Amino acid sequence: MTNIPKNKTYLSIGYIIISALIVLIIFLIYNKPKGGFNYTNLHPGQFSDKDIIAPFNFNIYKNNIELSKEQAKAAANIIPVYSISEDVIFNIQRNIDSFFEQYDYLSKLNLDNKGKVEQMRKNGYNISPNVIKMLDELNNIGKIRNILKQAFAQVSEKGIVNKIEDKTIYLKRGGKTTLTNLNELYDIHKAKAEIVKICIKFTNNPKLTPLFANMSDMFLSYDVVFDKKETGKLKEKAIESVSPIKGKVLKDDKIIGKDEIITNEVYDKLRSLEIEREKCITGTNNIIFTIIGEFLYILLCFFILYTLLYFIKPDYIQKLSILRFLLISAVVIIGVSISLKSTNISIYILPFGLPIILIAVLLDIPTALIFAFANSFLLAGVLNWNFLTVFIIIVSGSSAILALKDVRAFKDFYSTGLYMIIMLAVSLVIIGLIRMEAIGSIAQNFGWGVLGILISILSAMALVRPIENTLPVISNFHLLELADFNHSLLKQLSEKAPGTYQHVLQVSHIAEASAKAINANPLLTRVGSYYHDIGKIENAQYFTENNPDSAVLHNEISSKESANIIKTHISNGLKLAKQYRLPKEIQDFIIQHHGDGLIYYFYKQAKDNNEQISFSDFTYDGPKPQTKESAIVMIADIIESTVKSLPDPTLEKIRNVIDTTIDQLIKNDQLTESGLSLKDIKEIKKSMFPVLKGIYQKRIEYPKQESVGRKA
Repeated sequence: MTNIPKNKTYLSIGYIIISALIVLIIFLIYNKPKGGFNYTNLHPGQFSDKDIIAPFNFNIYKNNIELSKEQAKAAANIIPVYSISEDVIFNIQRNIDSFFEQYDYLSKLNLDNKGKVEQMRKNGYNISPNVIKMLDELNNIGKIRNILKQAFAQVSEKGIVNKIEDKTIYLKRGGKTTLTNLNELYDIHKAKAEIVKICIKFTNNPKLTPLFANMSDMFLSYDVVFDKKETGKLKEKAIESVSPIKGKVLKDDKIIGKDEIITNEVYDKLRSLEIEREKCITGTNNIIFTIIGEFLYILLCFFILYTLLYFIKPDYIQKLSILRFLLISAVVIIGVSISLKSTNISIYILPFGLPIILIAVLLDIPTALIFAFANSFLLAGVLNWNFLTVFIIIVSGSSAILALKDVRAFKDFYSTGLYMIIMLAVSLVIIGLIRMEAIGSIAQNFGWGVLGILISILSAMALVRPIENTLPVISNFHLLELADFNHSLLKQLSEKAPGTYQHVLQVSHIAEASAKAINANPLLTRVGSYYHDIGKIENAQYFTENNPDSAVLHNEISSKESANIIKTHISNGLKLAKQYRLPKEIQDFIIQHHGDGLIYYFYKQAKDNNEQISFSDFTYDGPKPQTKESAIVMIADIIESTVKSLPDPTLEKIRNVIDTTIDQLIKNDQLTESGLSLKDIKEIKKSMFPVLKGIYQKRIEYPKQESVGRKA
């Protein structure tokens, strides 16, 4: 059993208490404590087990869907409010002034017609040469300017509209709001024509029509704008005017008889009775005791989750971020179920499969099952102990794990959805037979359930990567991306250190087979193998697999310097891994695959040369492998290099290298922190041999092929 530090235990308990309080608060918001029988425990489609008589007069309240529809209809019938924008009118007048000021300035520069047009267009005025010419020929530019401003003001004040769907609107103009037909206002084309008409009338010069038309094109703008605030006020009043009451039940009226089916109409009466009864409830002490009991029950459910994790997955208790993720998932899914229960939306839409899928993909299937088991109690508590409904939701959601044992691509989620739909249908039919439900009711629940499954699948596909980035885990999706040989680091390795590249490929085959043999993570092991030696991209020529003459380079430097070059491929690799944002799980392979082992070749060389040495100069910095996967890569790394160096790798020699290497690593205390058992080591030896045999066993020498004649 893993020993969990006290501080982490205290933090875990704190997280659990906070989670329980959040669930309690959500529960109390949607479910006020009440005494006696809860009429809303009954649902449409069920049979009443007793006669229910109205204990007093009460109003029948519309359900949320009815009320919302009527409110939406009332709001939709509101005539929208628009207003004449003073800002638009002001901007039009300012733009006209700016245009003539610019024209006046250019005129003083004695520019020709073409020069004026170019400068005006650079300043944003789409003026035609003909209009500039007209302006140049006019004696009183100021008069034209004033006529234009007056015409624009006159048209703008009446109102210029863009396309509006409503034929009638409320129009705010000059502090007054009037009901206005759109036919009374200008559209943009009529407004432009009216401006030209007014200007011609004032100037009595039809020849200036192109000038006024050009000006209206440049400056005219819609000034009738939607008034969101005022329209919103009218809609609020309309919504408030809709009565929530649709009828009345008198005292001693029979609401439903024993063994009669509960219809939607009857359910509305029962729900309304419960609302009115809550108003009459007294007894503060009873309510307090009820709240305490509910809190303790929620707390107990969370402690069931914690206890199961403690005994089955203690590592996840150590990693507080994972515990937080599980608790948050539980709070969210229970919170959603509580909120759904307060509406007329079927509880079967609850995406209970979403956290199951995320936990199975990001963590593992046992943890997903623990989560489902613990949350089934919570779900039962918030669904008024309706265990049959909870059973359907749990079975459908938990069946997601049937397709998630080794999920490798998003297409695998489709199989997950299929399993969930099948189990939903089966459980609905079974429980429907027990409850004697109508086929229509079962079909309706199935439709809601399928929608919930689709929400679970699509949400899981969208959330798996963002959530992965917050946890100390790495998903198969991420690993498969890293396994792509087009990854920049792997391409650099193949180009700059081709020998090392071939080495890591061979190591990956050997290590993956061993990981499968001991039920470790084979995909993580394979990807870790790809990247464990990326530090050799730098100084690749100093490593034998990349340069057969590397000994010549090492002979030119001291043994200590050689050992340092070999040693720094770890730090160089870690630097590259961080630069390319490789996950911590892959970085661990880089720094752990040599543990704190001795660089024996150069250590012995230094001793033989009587060099002054420090033992630490010839050892790796560690740490030792902390997982089974990194330990496997350490073993495979050494064995592959050793077997490849054999002049004649016979089967006996290969087997001997495997045994000797692993025994030496055990003797040097390199595997003690990895979690490998003696049984695991035995399986690793057994699994590595056939892979090495397939890679390095010599083939038979074929005779030289000669030309052979064919007979007719």
